[in-house]
Amino acid sequence: MKLHPFLTASIAALAACHTSVTHAQGPLPPPVSPASAPSVAPAAQPAVPTPAPTTVTGRAASAAAGGYENTVTLSASQLLQPVFMAGQLFRVRELVGNDWGICNYTIDSPLYGTFLAHGNNQLLDRITELSALQRMDVVTRTKDYADAVEDAADEEEDIADDAPDRQVDSIEDAPSSGIGKFFHRIGKDVKKGFKEGEANIYSSKTQKTGARVAAAKRDLCRKLGLNPYSSNAILQARLDGMSRVMGFAKVSFQLGAESADPVVAAVNANRGTIPPAMADLVYGKGPAEIRADNQAMLQQLGVGPVDAAGFCASPAFSPWYQTQFVVALRALMGVSGLDVLVRDAATVSTVETDAIFYAETAQLMAQLKAQQWPIARIDLHNNLPYCVLQDGSVLLALHWDYASWTDMSDKAAQWLQTLQVNGKKPTTITIAITGVASPRCRQELEKRGFRLLDRQNKGPMN
Repeated sequence: MKLHPFLTASIAALAACHTSVTHAQGPLPPPVSPASAPSVAPAAQPAVPTPAPTTVTGRAASAAAGGYENTVTLSASQLLQPVFMAGQLFRVRELVGNDWGICNYTIDSPLYGTFLAHGNNQLLDRITELSALQRMDVVTRTKDYADAVEDAADEEEDIADDAPDRQVDSIEDAPSSGIGKFFHRIGKDVKKGFKEGEANIYSSKTQKTGARVAAAKRDLCRKLGLNPYSSNAILQARLDGMSRVMGFAKVSFQLGAESADPVVAAVNANRGTIPPAMADLVYGKGPAEIRADNQAMLQQLGVGPVDAAGFCASPAFSPWYQTQFVVALRALMGVSGLDVLVRDAATVSTVETDAIFYAETAQLMAQLKAQQWPIARIDLHNNLPYCVLQDGSVLLALHWDYASWTDMSDKAAQWLQTLQVNGKKPTTITIAITGVASPRCRQELEKRGFRLLDRQNKGPMN
């Protein structure tokens, strides 16, 4: 998978590893100077993940040659909390691909097939989606659902019967293309199309039915705790089928309780809750309305119309990740330079994993600000964004599953060492990541004078 520049240069400075850290979990402490930092008793350390056996070629070979860590593949049983390794509906394969710091999991389900999860958060999403598929299956086996399917089919057939015949001139009177078609229109109303009265009735019916189907799908996702725009094709097919029945038949169904599987409770505890502002938008409105609202919010935050429109038009950001990003920026209100991050996200992002990176990174920034980190502005250095605190120190917040010491991590460290704030070298540079860092990565970064804070949103990891 292509790595975008931000995730390459800055994240690269922390790219590709797994757990084992020396600080306790919990809210991130506010910045302190090295001299005033309190001493901390060593905390119990989780087992260091052992890279799975691989053939030493490519990136692994260069790592061995340069004295860097070889973490092209990792071990799921050492990365993950045991509860996330397997459940009633799934099992995570032992080999985990490490794509420049993003953990790629393969999930096998005896009922629904094989799924890929790009990153820790998407692993939790996939487990939730499997539980939702099972809950929907329970509904589809009921007599009420079978009756609704018949009603929906009848309604769909009635609407199709209402479609008016298209009216068109005879073949002799209507040249089909080229200059003849061009001149044929002179002095005439274009006759091809529906009869006006019939067309209005048909259009009204199809629009109302389409709106009901879309609303039913969003409501279904709200009840199941799902992303309506998930890239899970199997889930989307099931959601589309059920919401179509609900929309055409004008019915709703009572979903059964969540599985008693302890994995479900663990996932809910680790996923957190969707911010109300985000839930209201993604579950209450369609994509066009969401895009318009997000663009308006960005402009209220000081982002220029061109940058706001460019970001909201990015195909990499589904309405879900677009809204997550914008809601996080709203929590950063008062921080200058938000347009820098918006422009960077719009310019660099080409695939969903890019969108996830920026949405989760912005959310981490908002989380740190809520924890009293005095973020003053977002600046650029060599085209990469970072946070400047009120005292002139630097905070680099990154969505990063597993940080190991690689050649890219080394280059990123060198990039950080060249930073200047107001013409001076910052007194403190703090790197905060969502996931975990390897002992070697921590050692190398701290040796260079950086403060590393990991596990800010570790999700399913140990």
